[in-house]
Amino acid sequence: MDFFQQENTHLQGILKILRAEFGYLKSEIENLEEEYKKGLKEASETGRQDDAIDLIKDLNKMMDARHYSFKKRFIGRVIQQVNSPYFTRLDFVPLGYKTLSSVYVGKHAYASKDHRHIISDWRSPIASLYYNYPAPTPNASYTFLDEDFARPWIKIEKTVKGDLLLRRNIDIEDSKLLGVYDNNLKIDLVSEAISEKTGGILSDIIETIQSEQNEIIRSDPYRINIIQGTAGSGKTTIAIHRLSYLFYTYKDIIKENNTLLISTTNILINYVAKTLPELEIYTLRRSTLEDFIIKTIRSKGLKIAYEKGIENSTYKEKFKNSPEFIEEIKKFAADKKKSVLDDISSSRYFKKLDLGRYLSCIPDAPLYYQINLLKENVDGELGDINSEKKEGFVLEGAFFNELAEASLNLGKLMKDFDPVKLYKEFIQHLKIKNNAEIEFSFPNLNLDDLCGVYILADVLLGLIPNENKFTHVVVDEAQDIGLIGYEVIKRCANGSSMTILGDINQSTQKGALINDWKDLEEILDPSAVNYFFINVSYRTTKQIILFARKILEKFPAFKYLPEPFRREGEEPVLIQFDSREKAVSEIVMRIKEINKDEKSRAIAVIEPDPKEINNTLRYLKNNGVNPVIINEKFDDFKNTGVYLVPENLVKGLEFDTVFLLDPSLRYFPVNEQSAKRLFVCCSRAINRLFIYYSGELNPLLATG
Repeated sequence: MDFFQQENTHLQGILKILRAEFGYLKSEIENLEEEYKKGLKEASETGRQDDAIDLIKDLNKMMDARHYSFKKRFIGRVIQQVNSPYFTRLDFVPLGYKTLSSVYVGKHAYASKDHRHIISDWRSPIASLYYNYPAPTPNASYTFLDEDFARPWIKIEKTVKGDLLLRRNIDIEDSKLLGVYDNNLKIDLVSEAISEKTGGILSDIIETIQSEQNEIIRSDPYRINIIQGTAGSGKTTIAIHRLSYLFYTYKDIIKENNTLLISTTNILINYVAKTLPELEIYTLRRSTLEDFIIKTIRSKGLKIAYEKGIENSTYKEKFKNSPEFIEEIKKFAADKKKSVLDDISSSRYFKKLDLGRYLSCIPDAPLYYQINLLKENVDGELGDINSEKKEGFVLEGAFFNELAEASLNLGKLMKDFDPVKLYKEFIQHLKIKNNAEIEFSFPNLNLDDLCGVYILADVLLGLIPNENKFTHVVVDEAQDIGLIGYEVIKRCANGSSMTILGDINQSTQKGALINDWKDLEEILDPSAVNYFFINVSYRTTKQIILFARKILEKFPAFKYLPEPFRREGEEPVLIQFDSREKAVSEIVMRIKEINKDEKSRAIAVIEPDPKEINNTLRYLKNNGVNPVIINEKFDDFKNTGVYLVPENLVKGLEFDTVFLLDPSLRYFPVNEQSAKRLFVCCSRAINRLFIYYSGELNPLLATG
C-alpha cells in the first residue's frame, strides 16, 4: 500500500469516529431543544405569571446543567473537523525510546471516548515540531510545561528531544484527501495559501505559521514581548493566534475575562472580530485606548465629557508624551494628596474621632480610596448610633455632631472629585511652573490629555483594584500610541505580561509618537522586555512590496525595511489621468475585468481626500459599482465586494486588489510622514496595485 492509500485509509477511520460524534451531539442537542420548546409551551399555558417565570428559570437551569451552549459550540467544531480533521503527520521518536510515535495535528484536538488521543491541537507542545522544523531533523526538540512535584502550583518548562523522522503535509477538503506531501516537498504551501486570500477579512494561518511567527506566538507570557513587524508580516494575525495559544496553554491563569486587546481604531477592533471564534476566542475584551479610558473612568461614577481633539505636531504634544510630563502628573497628584490630607487632619473632627487610626493602615493607598474608607467608617458609626437612638438608648450629643460633620465634609470631597477639572488645574500649574504655553482645549480633550486625566484619576482614586487588573494585555498597531498611553496600559496590567505589536514605518501621525521601540523602556520595565523582528512581508507580492520599499528608501533614516517573500506577481501599474471622473470609470472597467473569473475577492479604492469621497462614490455608482463605504464605526467586513476607503482609515486592512486614487503632492508632500502613509496604502494590496495620479507623478512614487 502506497502512502497516499495509507493516509486515505487512516482518514476514513478518523471520519467514521467524528461522524459518530456528530450524530450523538446532534441527537443530544435536538432532544434538549425539544424539551425546552415543550417547557416554554407549558409556561405559556400557565395561568399565573410567577409560575411561568419560575418554569422558564428552571428550563434555563436545565439547559445549563446539561451543557447546551457547550454542545452547540462543540458540534460546530466537529463539523469543521469532519471537513478537514488535520493537516500534518509527525513521526517522532523521543530520545531513549525505540517506539515511533505518529502524531496528527489539526486545528482542534480530538480524543475518543476511550481517551485515545486521535488528533493533537495545533497549540499543543508537540505541534511546534511542525512549525519549527521544515524537514525531518535528528536531535529535534519541543518544550512543554510540567508541574513541580513539590510545588504543583508552579509550572516548569521541560524539553523533549528526539528524532523527527517524518513531516508530512496532508491536504484534506470536504472530507476528501487531495494530496500528501512528504517532508515539506510542497514548498509553496505558504505562497499558495496567500495567493488564495481574498482580503476583506482576516483568516487563520494555523497551517502556514512560520518558525519566526511561531516563536512569538509561544513566547514567554510573563514578559513584555515587543514585536517589530513590517507591513504584511502578519502582526495582527500573530496577536490573535498568540491569544488562542495562551488561553489554551495557560488556561488556569490567562483567561479571556482577564485579557485586554487594545487597538488604535474601532475599525481594527471590528476587523479581527470575525476571526476570533475560529480560534476559539469568544468573550475577549477589545477596545480602543480612548474607549477603555472613558468606560473605566465612568465605571467609577465619575463624569467625563470627551470629544477627541485635533491632532497636532507641536512640541507641546511631544512634551505630553515624555517621561518628564508623566512624572509631573504624579508629583502634582502627590502634592494634591498631601494638601487634602493635611486639610482633613487639621479639621476639628479628625482628632476627636481618631480618624488617623484608619489612615495608618493604608498610608500608600490612593487619596480618594483613603477618603472613602474614612467616610465608610464614619457612616458606620453614625448608623450604629441611629439604630440605638431608635431603640431609645442614646441621645444626640457632641460625638454624634462630629460624626455628622465628618460624613458631610468627606462626602463633599468625594462628590467634588472631577478628574477633568483637576487635570485642567494641573495644566495651569505646569504653565506657571515652566513659564511655557502648553496646549489644552477644555473640554475637547485629545488622546494625550485623556491619558493624562486617566493617570491623575488612577493615582488619586485607584481606578482598577489590583485583583481586577488584566493578566495579559495585547497592543496592536502599537506605533500609534504615545508614551503617555503606555503609562495607562501599564497601570491597567497586573505585572509585565504584555504583547506589543507594531511597525515604526507605519507610524503615520504627525510628529511620530514612537521613533524607536527602545523609547518604551522609559515607561515599561526594561529588564522584562523581549524584542522580536519580522522583516519579511508574507502578504504582498514581491513586486508590490519592493515598490513600496522604494518609497521608504528615499529617507535613509528609516530602518526595518521590508523584505519580499518568494511570491511573484504583477508589477504595480501607474496611470496618469486628467479627469477624476474618467479615472474612476477606468477603475470600474479594471474591476470588472479582474472579476471575470467570478472568484471572491475584496477590492479597495483608497481616497486620500476626504472632500472627494462623495464625488468618488457618485462616479463609482454611475458606472455600476455600489461600493461599501468604510467609516470609523464600520464592522461588516466580508471577503468580497468593492470598498471605498478613506486613506486615514486603511491601516491594518488588506485587499486582493488596491486602487490608490490621486496621491498627489497636495495630499502627500515630500516628507517622512507622507512616505509612511504611501507605504501603508501600497502595502494593503495582496495581488494587484494600481495607482492613478494627476499632473506630475509624486516624487515619492518615482522608481528611477
